[in-house]
Amino acid sequence: MDRLSLVTLPALGEAATRPAFDPRALGIGIVHLGIGAFHRAHQAIYTDEALTAGDGDWGICGVSLRSPDMRERMRVQDGLYTAVEKSSSAVHRRIVGSVREVLYLAEDRTAVAARLAAGATRIVCPSPPISREKTFSTPQNRRVPVGSSGLKGKGTVPKSYEISELSPMGDFSRCSLEFTA
Repeated sequence: MDRLSLVTLPALGEAATRPAFDPRALGIGIVHLGIGAFHRAHQAIYTDEALTAGDGDWGICGVSLRSPDMRERMRVQDGLYTAVEKSSSAVHRRIVGSVREVLYLAEDRTAVAARLAAGATRIVCPSPPISREKTFSTPQNRRVPVGSSGLKGKGTVPKSYEISELSPMGDFSRCSLEFTA
């Protein structure tokens, strides 16, 4: 299977719902500091829905604060990723196209400063805390308190995320974010 990208997007068929807008034509109007699982599972999806409903350059530039890993994963997929909504009766996959650029603060400071100062940037927002318990799940499913020595310097990001909570957007109990390999 080919990696998800703007080139492979038209060939997906009905495996997943594709963005109703052209991600290539989307300008960046939002800079999001900390492009973690919460942002991708909620805010980027809500932005996708707003882009579907109307016009505007509301593409997202995500700024990774901890590791270049997210930038690299998103770059090879042209900012696209698959959000999977699971309920007891169905599984729905959708390709999210609102994230147009991901920068890593430690290595892309000039580009981040330019995005923050750009006239087209109308919203700058930080991420909320990682979880209610203030923990992070490692790829080995080991829960580590944020700021503990278990996370410092490792820069590891799981290949898929599952967030268990109720959502006002639908009756689903789990939302998984998966990077298509």
